[in-house]
Amino acid sequence: MAAALRYGEIALVGNKLNPNSVVVFSHGLGDTCAGWAGSFRALASRVPQALFVLPTAPNQPVTLNGGARMPSWYDIASFDTDGRREDGDGVLRSAQYILKLVDDQRTKFNIPPHRAVVGGFSQGAVISIAAGLTSPTKLAGVISVSGYVGGRLAIQALGELQREVPIRMFHGKEDPMIPLQMSRGSRDLLTGLFKCKNVTHREYDGVGHGCNEPELDDVFAAIAELLPPL
Repeated sequence: MAAALRYGEIALVGNKLNPNSVVVFSHGLGDTCAGWAGSFRALASRVPQALFVLPTAPNQPVTLNGGARMPSWYDIASFDTDGRREDGDGVLRSAQYILKLVDDQRTKFNIPPHRAVVGGFSQGAVISIAAGLTSPTKLAGVISVSGYVGGRLAIQALGELQREVPIRMFHGKEDPMIPLQMSRGSRDLLTGLFKCKNVTHREYDGVGHGCNEPELDDVFAAIAELLPPL
């Protein structure tokens, strides 16, 4: 199945002429790049030095959804926290795709790795955490919105990780899809087992599996902090 996967449309938002920074932000299960394009168009002026790259996941069957095909960065069999039933290969495959998108823009605009951020929502956050940890060079940071650490056994098996990359986690307290405790557990996994040294975790009252205006404002504030003007 892996050989047949084809990643979809890419939307470019923000500074397309002379960026000195790049942000690759990935959508959640069943969505496309269009799902976040409006928010990024509205807020990109807060980080005028950055090009925002919004990719689209390949269509593939999702076991947890009865095998239905939809845009998905990896398969989901269950949300078992021990990692044994996770699609670790799928997580790492999409993480490598995200890193390739970063490298494409870095090469085009001569952007150093410390001016690159990867982030996403839900599934997109999962592959972004994996990308930040497994990148061959330390990135400026990782943004996780309503996400968790997926593919933990596959990531562990790689051995060498970017343990000092800043990881900024944001999560709604009322999330029914990825419960708050799962997000907190992922934070503890990052700082404990993975020994990551720069992880923050913010929680939002009344927010489910989504992102309200105060949370989105904090997300862009985090991106601006990770990519300050030169």
